[in-house]
Amino acid sequence: MRLRTSTFPADFRAENLKHFETTPVPIGSLAGPADRSDSSPIGLPKFAPGVLLSYLLGTFLFLYAGSYFYGFVVGDASFPTRNVILIGMGALFAELVFFKRAPTLVYFIFAVILSGYLASALFYGRGLLGDAAMILGNAGILLVLLRRRMAVTLAYAIFLGFAGYIGYGVANGVTPDDVLSGSRNGVSWGMLEAVALLYIVLDKERRKIGLWPALITLVLCVWSAQRSGILASGLLFLGVAGLYFRQNRVTLLVLVLALVAFFASAKLESLGQMVDLFFFRFEMLGLASQDRGETLGIYWNRLDAISFFLGQDLTRDAVWQLWGLNPHNSYLLMHSWLGFAAFILMGLILGAVVRSFFCQNKIYCLLLIVLLLRAATDILFFLSTFDFLIYYLVVRIYGEPAPVITRMWSAVAHRALETQ
Repeated sequence: MRLRTSTFPADFRAENLKHFETTPVPIGSLAGPADRSDSSPIGLPKFAPGVLLSYLLGTFLFLYAGSYFYGFVVGDASFPTRNVILIGMGALFAELVFFKRAPTLVYFIFAVILSGYLASALFYGRGLLGDAAMILGNAGILLVLLRRRMAVTLAYAIFLGFAGYIGYGVANGVTPDDVLSGSRNGVSWGMLEAVALLYIVLDKERRKIGLWPALITLVLCVWSAQRSGILASGLLFLGVAGLYFRQNRVTLLVLVLALVAFFASAKLESLGQMVDLFFFRFEMLGLASQDRGETLGIYWNRLDAISFFLGQDLTRDAVWQLWGLNPHNSYLLMHSWLGFAAFILMGLILGAVVRSFFCQNKIYCLLLIVLLLRAATDILFFLSTFDFLIYYLVVRIYGEPAPVITRMWSAVAHRALETQ
């Protein structure tokens, strides 16, 4: 008796076998795209070959982020540098060992950054091992985030741990300036980094994009009374509520009922205090910062042909020494270190912002705009520990299908052919 191996013709089987052999693997992990069957209900991985290896390599991201936030809390200024060297470089080494081709855009981004950094460093004689390690460490963590599976539980643990620490300080009457090492600005930028990382992991693992992380971030940013933090976290909250309304109907209903109960309790005086807390810094100082506007003018006035192309060495300028070498603007700091490469990188980022409006996955657009908005008033990104968040969003946006743009280009090409 002969067994029938297939009911399809041989030429059909051969054609489809060729299709599966030549179909490119999408950007993702060693185990392929995220699937609920690869993880347990609480977000921990199942022990399957390939999947387990991918999750183990993915832990580099959480070690990196967790140690950064720990250093943020304890105030050890040297800890982030050691973190990048030990964990970021370890992630890069691991990704090189388990080599899998990354999108060309990843190589282009870091080639631009390293070329600008080395040109500026050689001209001014100011290259630092820590900064070079930070660039390469970000490359390693970016590759891990692009290729590997992520344990959602660990992402929640990092977010809730950092938010819980700040919340504990709020409950004990600690002021926003004292709850973390540094100023009140650290509350907003730390929370925005933590919530962006959480949402990226949730999106990557195809889990529910919940509203309550954005709500917690907004509440703590309002408490810190830091203007750009309030604007950025408010935009994040409204964006998540609008984009994922159906997934968060229960959360929104509970929030509305809580507000109704608050009004019904007749605690109008407490409500007035909360409103005052939200607006008092805007009323006192306005939306624009006088100090940050002044640093922008100082930096612009000191540009010449050489510094325009190779950046500025802030350490040799007495004025910047008075400012603590802090221009309070991530984009100015990026140009001071990268020179011409900063313009290439910003062109790439702005192009991603425009393209993100036409992509199907709008969470990338929302997170990128929120982070770029916050970066305009502090040295939050670019030659910093969490640069990989920006680069991940940029790579994902350029890799996302944009039907509107595709149709526009098709129409232009069709008209060009018709004219010929």
